[in-house]
Amino acid sequence: MNIVLEELDSQAFRRNVMKITDPEADFGAFERDYILNRSPAYVYVKIPAENLGLVHYFENHGFRFVEFQLEMSKRLPAKKYDTSMFDSILRLEEAGPEDDIEPILELADSIFDIDRIYLDPDLDSSLARRRYRLYITKSWQSPGERLIRCLDRRDNSLVGFHTHMKQEPASMLHLLGGVAAKHKGSGATIGFERLLFNRWIEEGIRKVTTHISLSNYKIMEAEYKAFDFKAKQSRVVLRKIYPG
Repeated sequence: MNIVLEELDSQAFRRNVMKITDPEADFGAFERDYILNRSPAYVYVKIPAENLGLVHYFENHGFRFVEFQLEMSKRLPAKKYDTSMFDSILRLEEAGPEDDIEPILELADSIFDIDRIYLDPDLDSSLARRRYRLYITKSWQSPGERLIRCLDRRDNSLVGFHTHMKQEPASMLHLLGGVAAKHKGSGATIGFERLLFNRWIEEGIRKVTTHISLSNYKIMEAEYKAFDFKAKQSRVVLRKIYPG
Protein backbone atom coordinates (compact mmCIF):
# COMPACT_ATOMS: atom_id res chain seq x y z
CA MET A 1 0.00 0.00 0.00
CA ASN A 2 1.29 3.42 -0.95
CA ILE A 3 0.04 6.99 -1.08
CA VAL A 4 0.86 9.56 -3.75
CA LEU A 5 0.26 13.28 -4.10
CA GLU A 6 -2.24 14.33 -6.76
CA GLU A 7 -0.61 17.57 -7.83
CA LEU A 8 -3.41 19.14 -9.89
CA ASP A 9 -6.10 18.16 -7.41
CA SER A 10 -3.96 19.67 -4.66
CA GLN A 11 -3.75 22.91 -6.62
CA ALA A 12 -7.54 22.92 -6.98
CA PHE A 13 -8.11 22.24 -3.26
CA ARG A 14 -5.18 24.44 -2.22
CA ARG A 15 -4.27 21.64 0.20
CA ASN A 16 -2.81 18.17 -0.25
CA VAL A 17 -4.97 15.66 -2.10
CA MET A 18 -3.65 12.10 -1.97
CA LYS A 19 -4.44 8.82 -3.70
CA ILE A 20 -3.94 5.43 -2.06
CA THR A 21 -2.52 2.86 -4.46
CA ASP A 22 -2.45 -0.92 -4.05
CA PRO A 23 -4.93 -0.76 -1.14
CA GLU A 24 -5.02 -3.55 1.41
CA ALA A 25 -6.50 -4.22 4.84
CA ASP A 26 -3.66 -2.81 6.95
CA PHE A 27 -4.64 0.80 7.36
CA GLY A 28 -4.37 2.12 10.92
CA ALA A 29 -0.63 2.83 11.16
CA PHE A 30 -0.51 3.73 7.49
CA GLU A 31 -3.11 6.48 7.99
CA ARG A 32 -1.39 7.87 11.09
CA ASP A 33 1.85 8.13 9.13
CA TYR A 34 0.42 10.04 6.16
CA ILE A 35 -1.58 12.38 8.40
CA LEU A 36 1.59 13.23 10.30
CA ASN A 37 3.83 13.61 7.25
CA ARG A 38 1.51 14.83 4.50
CA SER A 39 -1.33 16.76 6.26
CA PRO A 40 -3.92 15.79 3.63
CA ALA A 41 -7.21 17.54 2.99
CA TYR A 42 -8.69 14.74 0.90
CA VAL A 43 -7.62 11.13 0.38
CA TYR A 44 -9.25 8.75 -2.07
CA VAL A 45 -8.91 5.14 -3.10
CA LYS A 46 -10.21 3.11 -6.04
CA ILE A 47 -11.10 -0.50 -5.29
CA PRO A 48 -12.29 -3.19 -7.74
CA ALA A 49 -16.06 -3.38 -7.23
CA GLU A 50 -15.99 -7.12 -6.68
CA ASN A 51 -13.71 -6.74 -3.63
CA LEU A 52 -16.51 -5.87 -1.22
CA GLY A 53 -14.49 -6.93 1.81
CA LEU A 54 -11.90 -4.23 1.09
CA VAL A 55 -14.59 -1.66 0.26
CA HIS A 56 -16.23 -2.31 3.63
CA TYR A 57 -12.85 -2.21 5.39
CA PHE A 58 -12.17 1.31 4.13
CA GLU A 59 -15.74 2.35 4.95
CA ASN A 60 -15.09 1.20 8.52
CA HIS A 61 -12.10 3.57 8.57
CA GLY A 62 -14.18 6.62 7.65
CA PHE A 63 -14.09 6.53 3.86
CA ARG A 64 -17.32 7.32 2.00
CA PHE A 65 -18.56 6.13 -1.36
CA VAL A 66 -18.50 8.93 -3.97
CA GLU A 67 -18.42 7.24 -7.37
CA PHE A 68 -18.90 3.99 -9.23
CA GLN A 69 -16.47 4.06 -12.13
CA LEU A 70 -16.24 1.89 -15.21
CA GLU A 71 -13.14 1.32 -17.33
CA MET A 72 -14.10 0.66 -20.96
CA SER A 73 -12.13 -0.06 -24.09
CA LYS A 74 -12.67 -0.64 -27.79
CA ARG A 75 -10.71 -1.83 -30.80
CA LEU A 76 -10.58 0.62 -33.68
CA PRO A 77 -11.24 -0.84 -37.12
CA ALA A 78 -8.63 -0.76 -39.88
CA LYS A 79 -11.11 1.04 -42.14
CA LYS A 80 -12.12 4.59 -41.25
CA TYR A 81 -15.68 5.46 -40.22
CA ASP A 82 -18.05 7.02 -42.74
CA THR A 83 -18.28 10.68 -41.69
CA SER A 84 -19.73 12.08 -44.93
CA MET A 85 -22.78 13.49 -43.15
CA PHE A 86 -20.52 15.46 -40.76
CA ASP A 87 -17.61 16.50 -42.99
CA SER A 88 -19.32 19.69 -44.22
CA ILE A 89 -20.40 20.70 -40.70
CA LEU A 90 -17.64 19.75 -38.23
CA ARG A 91 -13.92 20.48 -38.24
CA LEU A 92 -11.29 19.25 -35.76
CA GLU A 93 -8.28 21.30 -34.69
CA GLU A 94 -5.50 20.59 -32.24
CA ALA A 95 -5.09 23.47 -29.78
CA GLY A 96 -1.54 24.75 -30.03
CA PRO A 97 0.56 26.59 -27.43
CA GLU A 98 -0.35 30.01 -28.86
CA ASP A 99 -4.09 29.34 -29.03
CA ASP A 100 -6.62 30.85 -26.65
CA ILE A 101 -8.29 27.95 -24.81
CA GLU A 102 -10.49 30.09 -22.54
CA PRO A 103 -13.61 29.21 -24.61
CA ILE A 104 -12.85 25.52 -23.97
CA LEU A 105 -12.39 26.16 -20.25
CA GLU A 106 -15.68 28.10 -20.14
CA LEU A 107 -17.41 25.22 -21.91
CA ALA A 108 -16.00 22.80 -19.34
CA ASP A 109 -17.36 25.05 -16.57
CA SER A 110 -20.87 24.57 -17.95
CA ILE A 111 -20.98 20.86 -18.85
CA PHE A 112 -19.19 18.93 -16.10
CA ASP A 113 -21.73 18.57 -13.30
CA ILE A 114 -21.91 14.86 -12.48
CA ASP A 115 -18.41 13.96 -11.30
CA ARG A 116 -17.48 12.85 -7.78
CA ILE A 117 -16.12 16.27 -6.77
CA TYR A 118 -19.07 18.29 -8.09
CA LEU A 119 -21.69 15.98 -6.56
CA ASP A 120 -20.01 15.56 -3.17
CA PRO A 121 -22.29 17.26 -0.61
CA ASP A 122 -19.29 18.05 1.60
CA LEU A 123 -17.40 19.98 -1.10
CA ASP A 124 -18.00 23.24 -2.94
CA SER A 125 -18.79 22.71 -6.62
CA SER A 126 -16.29 25.43 -7.52
CA LEU A 127 -13.54 22.91 -6.68
CA ALA A 128 -14.72 20.71 -9.54
CA ARG A 129 -14.63 23.57 -12.04
CA ARG A 130 -11.16 24.66 -10.91
CA ARG A 131 -9.96 21.05 -11.12
CA TYR A 132 -11.22 20.53 -14.67
CA ARG A 133 -9.58 23.76 -15.81
CA LEU A 134 -6.27 22.55 -14.44
CA TYR A 135 -6.52 19.16 -16.15
CA ILE A 136 -7.50 20.64 -19.51
CA THR A 137 -4.69 23.18 -19.30
CA LYS A 138 -2.25 20.36 -18.49
CA SER A 139 -3.32 18.46 -21.62
CA TRP A 140 -2.86 21.65 -23.64
CA GLN A 141 0.63 22.29 -22.27
CA SER A 142 2.00 18.78 -21.85
CA PRO A 143 3.92 17.27 -24.79
CA GLY A 144 2.54 13.86 -23.84
CA GLU A 145 -1.11 14.89 -24.03
CA ARG A 146 -3.32 16.56 -26.63
CA LEU A 147 -6.28 18.91 -26.66
CA ILE A 148 -8.58 18.73 -29.68
CA ARG A 149 -11.45 21.13 -30.32
CA CYS A 150 -14.41 20.54 -32.59
CA LEU A 151 -15.68 23.58 -34.50
CA ASP A 152 -18.82 24.25 -36.52
CA ARG A 153 -17.66 25.00 -40.07
CA ARG A 154 -20.69 27.23 -40.67
CA ASP A 155 -19.86 29.87 -38.06
CA ASN A 156 -16.55 28.66 -36.53
CA SER A 157 -18.22 28.29 -33.11
CA LEU A 158 -16.98 25.78 -30.55
CA VAL A 159 -18.92 22.52 -30.57
CA GLY A 160 -16.82 20.52 -28.11
CA PHE A 161 -13.40 19.31 -27.07
CA HIS A 162 -11.46 16.18 -26.15
CA THR A 163 -8.22 15.56 -24.28
CA HIS A 164 -6.29 12.34 -24.67
CA MET A 165 -2.92 10.72 -24.16
CA LYS A 166 -1.10 7.99 -26.04
CA GLN A 167 -0.24 5.15 -23.65
CA GLU A 168 1.56 2.86 -26.07
CA PRO A 169 2.39 3.15 -29.77
CA ALA A 170 -1.06 1.80 -30.73
CA SER A 171 -3.14 2.66 -27.64
CA MET A 172 -4.92 5.91 -26.70
CA LEU A 173 -6.41 6.96 -23.36
CA HIS A 174 -9.48 9.18 -23.49
CA LEU A 175 -9.22 11.74 -20.69
CA LEU A 176 -11.90 14.46 -20.83
CA GLY A 177 -14.42 15.53 -23.42
CA GLY A 178 -17.82 16.96 -24.08
CA VAL A 179 -19.99 19.06 -26.37
CA ALA A 180 -21.86 22.29 -25.75
CA ALA A 181 -25.40 21.95 -24.43
CA LYS A 182 -26.95 23.43 -27.58
CA HIS A 183 -25.40 20.64 -29.68
CA LYS A 184 -26.49 17.73 -27.48
CA GLY A 185 -29.02 15.52 -29.23
CA SER A 186 -27.95 16.85 -32.64
CA GLY A 187 -25.58 14.02 -33.52
CA ALA A 188 -22.56 16.25 -32.87
CA THR A 189 -21.19 13.88 -30.22
CA ILE A 190 -21.23 10.95 -32.65
CA GLY A 191 -19.76 13.04 -35.47
CA PHE A 192 -17.00 14.42 -33.27
CA GLU A 193 -16.09 10.99 -31.93
CA ARG A 194 -15.98 9.36 -35.36
CA LEU A 195 -13.85 12.16 -36.81
CA LEU A 196 -11.50 11.79 -33.88
CA PHE A 197 -11.34 8.01 -34.26
CA ASN A 198 -10.51 8.45 -37.96
CA ARG A 199 -7.55 10.63 -37.00
CA TRP A 200 -6.33 7.92 -34.68
CA ILE A 201 -6.80 5.19 -37.28
CA GLU A 202 -4.57 7.24 -39.61
CA GLU A 203 -2.00 7.44 -36.78
CA GLY A 204 -2.02 3.67 -36.31
CA ILE A 205 -4.02 3.62 -33.06
CA ARG A 206 -5.85 0.34 -32.55
CA LYS A 207 -7.13 0.51 -28.97
CA VAL A 208 -8.98 3.23 -27.05
CA THR A 209 -9.52 3.18 -23.27
CA THR A 210 -11.71 5.48 -21.20
CA HIS A 211 -13.03 5.77 -17.64
CA ILE A 212 -16.53 7.02 -16.97
CA SER A 213 -18.70 7.64 -13.95
CA LEU A 214 -21.77 5.44 -13.98
CA SER A 215 -23.84 8.46 -13.00
CA ASN A 216 -23.13 9.76 -16.50
CA TYR A 217 -25.93 7.75 -18.07
CA LYS A 218 -25.91 9.41 -21.49
CA ILE A 219 -22.19 8.91 -22.05
CA MET A 220 -22.35 5.33 -20.79
CA GLU A 221 -25.17 4.57 -23.23
CA ALA A 222 -23.32 6.26 -26.11
CA GLU A 223 -20.12 4.35 -25.42
CA TYR A 224 -22.02 1.05 -25.49
CA LYS A 225 -24.48 1.66 -28.33
CA ALA A 226 -22.88 4.17 -30.68
CA PHE A 227 -19.18 3.43 -30.20
CA ASP A 228 -19.15 -0.26 -29.23
CA PHE A 229 -17.01 0.11 -26.11
CA LYS A 230 -16.77 -2.95 -23.88
CA ALA A 231 -16.67 -3.00 -20.08
CA LYS A 232 -13.26 -3.95 -18.71
CA GLN A 233 -13.24 -3.19 -14.95
CA SER A 234 -15.58 -1.50 -12.49
CA ARG A 235 -14.24 0.30 -9.44
CA VAL A 236 -15.68 1.86 -6.30
CA VAL A 237 -14.20 5.26 -5.47
CA LEU A 238 -14.11 6.12 -1.76
CA ARG A 239 -12.84 9.28 -0.14
CA LYS A 240 -12.08 10.69 3.29
CA ILE A 241 -11.98 14.41 4.08
CA TYR A 242 -9.63 15.65 6.80
CA PRO A 243 -10.06 18.89 8.77
CA GLY A 244 -7.49 21.61 8.37
